[in-house]
Amino acid sequence: MDPYQTTPTIHPSLPPLRLVNRRTLEHVGACPFCGDHRSDRFHVWMEPGHERFWCRACAAKGPLKKLLGEDIQPRAALARRRPARPLAQPNPAHVARYRQIYATIALWGHMLLLDEANPEPLAYIRQRGITAAMIGHQLLGVTLRDPQALPDLLRRELPALLPDAEAAGVLTRDHAGQLRAHPNLCGALLFPYLADGQVVDLRARSFPGKGYRSLPGGYSERGAVSPFGWDSLDGGDTIILTCDSSCATSI
Repeated sequence: MDPYQTTPTIHPSLPPLRLVNRRTLEHVGACPFCGDHRSDRFHVWMEPGHERFWCRACAAKGPLKKLLGEDIQPRAALARRRPARPLAQPNPAHVARYRQIYATIALWGHMLLLDEANPEPLAYIRQRGITAAMIGHQLLGVTLRDPQALPDLLRRELPALLPDAEAAGVLTRDHAGQLRAHPNLCGALLFPYLADGQVVDLRARSFPGKGYRSLPGGYSERGAVSPFGWDSLDGGDTIILTCDSSCATSI
């Protein structure tokens, strides 16, 4: 195999990969684990002695020999043998369950944020002008990068609600069908959406780095009834709406 050519033959289970760096033999393509079809999210380095892979979307990573081992079956290979598993959809009758899940995750994340053994996320938030009172009032938090941290939390704290966690948008299944945290909730600052004293949804922000992350689907389908913070307007009759540069309509 000529390493300087775009090739689909690095492994028969992987999608075609495009060579982008001749020195490190770095290739990019669609991720076979999380299903992200962006052609630049999944990276494979073939440099002798430094062979490895990494996905910027779902954070799957490791030595290349692990990826090519018999115990690893990328999603592309599994898809040839079984139909795609449909994503769990929110059920309006289960909104109370989703809110209990969100509240448990929010409290867990809040305790992690205040943990003195993990000072960087809190320092980052404080540097952006957010006070301790605001952090406590809005129950801000942080999540762990370990994709098994959230499943373990829910198994421990809410075992009866674990079947609802996929529809709630906080858990998903990997290429092997095992539960894991949704990638948007791995290693991120956590911003609970509060309404009427309840946690009705979760949003996250990359840390370090930029970019907000939401749970899959619309927040209203999971039971949120108003935008973030509107319940705390105390009856005021003035609302300021803003939009970023991607907004097509001026308000």
